[in-house]
Amino acid sequence: MKARRQSRVLDEVSHVPPSTQCLLKNFRKRTVALGSVSNDVPSTDSYNITIDDIFDYTTELYVGEGTFGDISIGDTITWPMPFVEPI
Repeated sequence: MKARRQSRVLDEVSHVPPSTQCLLKNFRKRTVALGSVSNDVPSTDSYNITIDDIFDYTTELYVGEGTFGDISIGDTITWPMPFVEPI
């Protein structure tokens, strides 16, 4: 008898499944952007997020200098895990 395997594998380190749509929050927990979690996790405390929509162009980016106004829809950024909310 073969064991059944799950077709969807979740990243054991993260609490958000890969390719899940999510809200990006700022440090005041306000929603600043909509994105999708990429399949790779750059570290144990952040996600790579592909940006689908931007709500606050003045929010500073987590990595590097600049704000959401400096990036485009479709770009991938790094965002801290505690500020990513799956939807």
